[in-house]
Amino acid sequence: EFPPYPRREPEYWRSNVWAQDRPALALMPSSDVWVAYQVFDGEGDGGERIELSLLTAWGETVVPVHKGAAHLMGTAAGADGPGALHVVWSEQREDRWVLREVVFAPGEEAGSLGPATPATTLFDEPGLRALHPQIATGDDGRLLLVWMTMGAHGSSISARAFTPGSGWSPTVAVSDDAATHWFPAACARDGGRFAVVWDAAVRGDYDILLAELSTDASGALSVDARSRVTDSPRYEAHASVTASGERLYVAYEIGPENWGREGSVNKLTEALHDLRKIEVMAIEDGRVAPLAEPFMKGISKSLKRGCERPQVRVDGSGQLVLGFRGMPLPPEFQDPDSKGFKEYVEQRDGGGVGWRVSIWFTYLSIYDGTNWQYRGKHQGGLENSNGRSDAPFALGPLLKGGTAWAVVGDQRVRESGGQTDDGQEIFSDNLVWWFPITTNETLVTVGRLGKGETVSALPLGEGRALPAWRDGAGNIAAPLPTRTLADGTELHCALGDLHRHTDLSRCSSNWDGPFTDAVRYGLDVGGLQFMAVTDHFEHMTGYDLWRNVGAMQAYNAPGRMVQMLGYERSDASTGHRNVIAREEPPPVIGYRGKYHPDRDDGVADYLVDLWAAFEGHDVLTIPHTPAGMYESNPIVFDWLTFDPAHDRLVEIFQGYRGASEVVGGPLAVPTHNENRFVRAALNGGMHFGLIASSDHQSSYGAFAGAWIPAVTRGDVYDALHDRLTFASTCRMTLWTEWNGVPMGVSAQADPGPTTGVLLEVEVYEQHRLLLAELIVDGAVVAEQSLSGRRATLTFEAPELVVPASGSRYSYVRVRTVDGELGWSSPTRLSGDGSAGPDGPAGDRAYDDVTGPLMELNRAFTNRHLGQDN
Repeated sequence: EFPPYPRREPEYWRSNVWAQDRPALALMPSSDVWVAYQVFDGEGDGGERIELSLLTAWGETVVPVHKGAAHLMGTAAGADGPGALHVVWSEQREDRWVLREVVFAPGEEAGSLGPATPATTLFDEPGLRALHPQIATGDDGRLLLVWMTMGAHGSSISARAFTPGSGWSPTVAVSDDAATHWFPAACARDGGRFAVVWDAAVRGDYDILLAELSTDASGALSVDARSRVTDSPRYEAHASVTASGERLYVAYEIGPENWGREGSVNKLTEALHDLRKIEVMAIEDGRVAPLAEPFMKGISKSLKRGCERPQVRVDGSGQLVLGFRGMPLPPEFQDPDSKGFKEYVEQRDGGGVGWRVSIWFTYLSIYDGTNWQYRGKHQGGLENSNGRSDAPFALGPLLKGGTAWAVVGDQRVRESGGQTDDGQEIFSDNLVWWFPITTNETLVTVGRLGKGETVSALPLGEGRALPAWRDGAGNIAAPLPTRTLADGTELHCALGDLHRHTDLSRCSSNWDGPFTDAVRYGLDVGGLQFMAVTDHFEHMTGYDLWRNVGAMQAYNAPGRMVQMLGYERSDASTGHRNVIAREEPPPVIGYRGKYHPDRDDGVADYLVDLWAAFEGHDVLTIPHTPAGMYESNPIVFDWLTFDPAHDRLVEIFQGYRGASEVVGGPLAVPTHNENRFVRAALNGGMHFGLIASSDHQSSYGAFAGAWIPAVTRGDVYDALHDRLTFASTCRMTLWTEWNGVPMGVSAQADPGPTTGVLLEVEVYEQHRLLLAELIVDGAVVAEQSLSGRRATLTFEAPELVVPASGSRYSYVRVRTVDGELGWSSPTRLSGDGSAGPDGPAGDRAYDDVTGPLMELNRAFTNRHLGQDN
């Protein structure tokens, strides 16, 4: 424990605790438009609630629908033939997410609703998560409810139909293969028919799929046909569909080929969320064709890199209304001749930080058969839609023509940051770097567009046959070899990533995208069994934290890929650590200047207070990039602060920055203080397991390996705690034992010779093994050439002797032909048991390595109190 020091009072600032989100529109036979949306109230008793408001009396008429005890994920609304209003939502219930419904009888007059039924359950299956419901309303009063289900199988699309007089049909499977399926959208056609589109991933490649459904006179629902809308190596996702007679229009976003697969270090062009465009296609008579005027042809220059999440509707006049989320580059990046633009290109292409734009808007554009335009421009932004990239919005055609819309915004603004040398104004999303971009409430805003001139069928370009449906089996899944320990425990190898960010983190505003991009990567490209989104809590408001935890719960799929609960704590005094919990969300512990009583569970300016705040909670803290990030910012973690009771693992390799193993080692970060690297800490007697993770951009080059009994949060957490882990820069499995003691373990053994170090390793995909190196007490003492994909061997070396006093550690580093690496967690053996199961804390070990403890304490104290750097 550090001696008591004068404590400064925490600095408070307000963090929002109230929010509106996830709107849905219901168009009534009376021409009323009701808006259903979710409300988070962090000042109340927790949870979320559903409300309804009348579009024409927005802010005046509020009808409560339901108050949930936990998280909600998605809102849907629609009016049936007799005029009853159905509101459906997804709600967390212990280990599952269920679909719930409330139905309001028709009102006696315009602008009113009749009595509501009690909430009933439409879908509830143990272990499954029914998410993102949507309702399509037919002219004959029939409804189609579609949703996405997460579980051990991955994700799939399901549907139910409502027919007046018959009620809801049984659930039918809309998707039927082994691919993973995401985010359905639906529209109604005449005669009780419906169309559903969604995106599916086969071996990491996303395409848009289409299913045609129908109901019979009794209300039974069936899937009549399935086909593909796209069949290319591009990333095609977030589809929307609308109908005009027998023609369907489908809009979707396009990303680069090989999305998420690049896997090299620190290249902005390999970000998960870089470069999105929109494509609109028409489907008719078994053919798919582009519009005669492609949407992107006239798009604003500032939006060419950022258009996504389209929604398309045909309004009453036959025009095509397209809404989308767009990210305009700030002015200094729009002029190719400007200094700002040249610096942006240089940084982006050279692997630097590039641009971190954080303000997205919802835009509208209307295609009248000749041009795309909105109020004299190709596209126009909707008021109060400025916010995060995945802020949802809703569009709905009005019965008498025109379109209703509802958008979500958090009122973030772009502030002036001075001028470039040539006089151009520089903008930043917020000039206070380590705080949330905005602390304003998240609000729903609604409005409507008037009816346009009536048009005939919109002209199309040259078409082609609609691609046939094909089996989606063969998705990437991380290998799960098994092994049995001496006590009979059977373990499986699992791969994960414990350091991923989303656009909530200021340091990666436009690189990593929203939470769903991380989940898609983990399931469909990385083939992970566990993942932790560790956004900086300092950058989040109270609602941001709540929303993130809700996503972690919603996309948790035991048996396939579990979402570990966590966040990153980046205090310059106590170090950068990822906080990972076992089953319940970890306490959010602020620190001086970053503590907000309406958001955080406590405050800890000193490590002794941080560890005390975590007492009674199953929480791990994982230091990252201990050797530093780059030359001008060499320190993000101080080994003096290392605590083996909590710091069970260390991130030896980060896909975004490099390796912290040893100065000058393979893929090492470009810093040169050898005492900051992992080997120096191991040499000082500290003991910890090793992992690799991504931090930013593509995580295809950084994996945390763990040996687990089953794919559950608890089993993953226990393996991490017990340090049964390894680190790798490619997909591999790795296991080592020294004298029969598994990697990661510190144990007492008889002094003298040992049975050597067992290595079992296998690499996958295109990789081939090259070399295995045995490291003992900081030195490479033996090497073994390897070939092929799999190897089993035992290292023998004079250094593999258990000392009579003190301890000795060993680990194995594996290299592949193409330069990839793997590290086993160290095994530590001591003849007298002096090392203990965890090794010494940072103060003791660092004292042995670098000098007097009190001098280090003094330096740490000064740094903590802000008296020097």
